[in-house]
Amino acid sequence: MPRPGHTWTTYTQIVRWIAGHYGQAHDPAPGTPEQDEQLMTRFMQDLGAGHLDFQPITDVTGVSYRHFRHHLRYLARWGVTRRTLLAGGANFQLLEKLNVEERDGQLEGLALSGTLPTQRRQLAQHLAGQVPGPHVQETGWLAPDPQTRRTPRLYGARDIAWVYGDHEVEFAEGLHPAVARSLIAQYLPGPGVIADPMAGSGTVAVTATRMGHTAWASDRFPAQPFIREVNLLGEDLVDVLEQTPHPHVDLMFLHPPLPGSLDLIADGFEQSDEGYAAWLNAILDSTVHALRGGAHLVLILPLGIPTALLLRIETQLLASLKVNFELERPTLAARHLAVARSGREGWHLLVARNPELPEEVSA
Repeated sequence: MPRPGHTWTTYTQIVRWIAGHYGQAHDPAPGTPEQDEQLMTRFMQDLGAGHLDFQPITDVTGVSYRHFRHHLRYLARWGVTRRTLLAGGANFQLLEKLNVEERDGQLEGLALSGTLPTQRRQLAQHLAGQVPGPHVQETGWLAPDPQTRRTPRLYGARDIAWVYGDHEVEFAEGLHPAVARSLIAQYLPGPGVIADPMAGSGTVAVTATRMGHTAWASDRFPAQPFIREVNLLGEDLVDVLEQTPHPHVDLMFLHPPLPGSLDLIADGFEQSDEGYAAWLNAILDSTVHALRGGAHLVLILPLGIPTALLLRIETQLLASLKVNFELERPTLAARHLAVARSGREGWHLLVARNPELPEEVSA
């Protein structure tokens, strides 16, 4: 049997203490949420009336009243499936993030183990498997398949940062669907072709198809069957797309892995900020040629990236546009910040634009 997680162990200690205080013998288990809730309700009422002090529980478990009141207390209201996952060692914050009991039935058959990024991936894959997959034309290409009339939020010039909620679960390091929707709505308002050659779980591509666009998804290590395997260090994206119906795209997303998650030495680069910048420069040189005239490229980088590295990457992005498209003074079209409401995650969104191609002059 998996080792119980720390949060579940602490929760059971608290419930046992409360039961003992009321002279009851109760051993909390995943299948006893009703009994737990009865005890919790009575306990909270007595705390509110001043009949009890929480300090004895703090002395036994080390848990503050604030943490109990806003987090652990609500484990009694979780569904059995979610409680079972927590008791088996699943990450508490990951399960708490779901935040709605209606999801409990959707978790049946799920097993969570390993590091937090691994558990996020397992959860996202499980939830993704319960909804119809995208309509795949061929590996890499997804056809337009509008499934929702949700109007994307358009962030204006007065928005210092795009703030998004935590209710939608995505892969580790993944772009939140709300941010993807807004970027697509701003920089490709009409039907077009979108490419995400570092697709991860495919969030951008799937979101694009639901907004009426044709989308390309590729990755060095595909996480979904519809994502094509492409190593941008060994293949130019334009060469790959030339063999498809859409050799050039109207909007491209580049969302590279975090520096700490890459084995740069294995790819022939130094394991340093300088090595990461050189690695990303090679990625840019193998992708920007696929931009159509007038197309936008969105480069997504974590908020925690060192300022010097961020500025260096921005310079490299502009230099790549200058060299590959023979531009005199390329500039960024926009800079945005996207921040999770919880403050746990955020992104720099650097938007560059390939100018419209000059019209041919007839003889």
